[in-house]
Amino acid sequence: MKEGAVVSCSMGSETTPLEVTAYFGHCELVEELLNDADTNSKILAIQRAAFRGHLAVVKLILNRGVDVKARSVNVDSTAIHFAAEEGHTDIVKFLLEKGADINARDSNGDTALHLSSRKERKEVVKLLIEMKADILIKDNTGTFPLEIIVRKGMTDFLIQEEVSFEFSYANDINLFHYGAYNGDINFLRYCIKKGCNIDIRTDSGLTALHLATLGGHEDVIEFLLDNGSDINAKNQKGYTAVKLAVSENNRKVLELLIKKRSKSKC
Repeated sequence: MKEGAVVSCSMGSETTPLEVTAYFGHCELVEELLNDADTNSKILAIQRAAFRGHLAVVKLILNRGVDVKARSVNVDSTAIHFAAEEGHTDIVKFLLEKGADINARDSNGDTALHLSSRKERKEVVKLLIEMKADILIKDNTGTFPLEIIVRKGMTDFLIQEEVSFEFSYANDINLFHYGAYNGDINFLRYCIKKGCNIDIRTDSGLTALHLATLGGHEDVIEFLLDNGSDINAKNQKGYTAVKLAVSENNRKVLELLIKKRSKSKC
C-alpha cells in the first residue's frame, strides 16, 4: 500500500479495498487495511468474508473490535445472515459463540434460519435448530422457518430435537399436509405422536389423505389409512381420495385405495 492511501474510498463503486480483500480472503492485507478503516467499512468487510466462507478473516475482523451484531449503513443484515444463507456452518457456529443474535431479522424480516432453510443448507439448519433458533418467527410475508423446513423436507432435524409446534396456521395448508404431499412418512408419524388430528383439513377441505393421493405416495396413503384416516372424506368439491386418484390417472394409487376401501367394508 502507498503511504497515505485512503482505505475507505470507493473503487469505481461503493466498494472499498478492505471489502475486496475480505471478500477474497487475504488475511494479511485485511489486517493492514483494518488499521485505517472506518467502522462501516469494517462491518461490510466482515459481511463479505462471512458470505464467502473466510473464517480466518471473520475472526480477524471481530478481534479488532467489530460488534458481532453490527449492521452496516448500506446493508440491513448481520454477518450471520450471510454465513447462514451460503451454508458456512463453521462461521455460523463461531458467530454464535461470539454472541451473534440467532434470531436477528434483516430488511425482509428473514432470520438466519429462514435464509438457510430456503437454500436447503442442511448442516446450518441443523445447527440453528440445535441452538434453539425461533422456528415460528415470521418474515415480512408472514412465512416462518418451520413452514420452509417442512416444505423442503428437512424434518429429520425437527424430529431429532423433539421440536414442539402447532400443526396449523393461517396459510390454508398446514404442516401435516405438507408432510403428506411430500411423502414424509416419518414426519407424519411424529405429528400423530404429538397429537395431530389425522384428518385435519385445509380451508378447501383437503385432508392429508387427499394430498398424499395427489403426491402419489402409496406408502403414506397406506400409513394414513392404517392409522384411521377416513377414506371417504370429501373436499369442498366433493372429491374423495379415490376420485382424486382417478382425476390424476394414477392407476397404482387407485388400486391401493380401492383395495383398502374394500377391506374397510368387510
